[in-house]
Amino acid sequence: MDNQVVKGAADLDHVVQNCIGWDITNTVYYN
Repeated sequence: MDNQVVKGAADLDHVVQNCIGWDITNTVYYN
């Protein structure tokens, strides 16, 4: 379950970077 959450966060981060070019998901989930 945790692995799926991390994967989901990574996927969302990729979408965010593609849309607005800002690595906000890494900031929220990984720092």
